[in-house]
Amino acid sequence: MNMHLADHVEIFPQCRLWLAYFDGDSDESIAATIHDIAEAKFSTQDLHRWQQFRPATKKRKFLNSRLVVRAVLQKEFGNNADNITFDSETSGCPLLLSRRKNQVAQISLSHSANAVAIAISDGEYPVGVDIEVPELLRTRAIQLVAFHPHEQAWCNFSTGLESEALTTLWTMKESVWKSLREPGDIAFWDISINFDSEVPEAVISGGTERTAQFRTQVFVQQSVPVAPGTLHLSTGNVPLRGCVAQRIAP
Repeated sequence: MNMHLADHVEIFPQCRLWLAYFDGDSDESIAATIHDIAEAKFSTQDLHRWQQFRPATKKRKFLNSRLVVRAVLQKEFGNNADNITFDSETSGCPLLLSRRKNQVAQISLSHSANAVAIAISDGEYPVGVDIEVPELLRTRAIQLVAFHPHEQAWCNFSTGLESEALTTLWTMKESVWKSLREPGDIAFWDISINFDSEVPEAVISGGTERTAQFRTQVFVQQSVPVAPGTLHLSTGNVPLRGCVAQRIAP
């Protein structure tokens, strides 16, 4: 498959979003090559994960995501990129480590269909990113998720765009969840999205307390925006919607 890496978009101070796309879906393009595997520079853990995938398409998507990581690191760090390892914590959260095993930046990634998104930050707090390329089965699955009543009401209010609203809400919650890194006792249900301000606000609900801990940026490309403050991207012709979230408090 051919990779198209768009220029980065500054989402927050010290936080950048990179989007990449792959074209080609023939058996030949899906098959992993020795060159691709070498370029991906799998960590031991990622190599094991990649080997466990059985469908060739899933193996290819996982490999593509790691190829994008290497391409982004080359853009971000230049010649020093070869000294940086992309790995994961035991919880699955991604890490960028120097050869001395020090964390060099915050990173999050997401892939959907043939698109890959990476959020990378030089800041102190973790980031999370999620993208969704419209797929009928995926949209139906999202519709089965139980949201808070006020969130469901917001989706229902988006007349004619209910599925788009649900997908947008999902990407917001997913990106916030990723930015938690170690959610502990926090459940997906505890993440609440409020749409009363110019930019949707994500909070963690616990008992009677509601403490804002995040900033979020919803974005779309070749798609109709449904949330206030949505960023319109023109980095490619792939229709998608997504969100970047970053913690702004411990």
